[in-house]
Amino acid sequence: MIEMIALAVMGILFIIVSGFLLTQAPAISASGGRNRLLIAGVIGSVIGGVFLYESVTR
Repeated sequence: MIEMIALAVMGILFIIVSGFLLTQAPAISASGGRNRLLIAGVIGSVIGGVFLYESVTR
């Protein structure tokens, strides 16, 4: 039970942080930093989705 809650909280946190990163991407200049920010946001949202999926299926 505690493991499910911990996984769900981690997933939600990853998705919130990733959403913040993705919304900040237009504010960054068009240099390589913007691309890295987009990649980090996408990877974070995927990891958050995996955590949420694992919390539901356990």
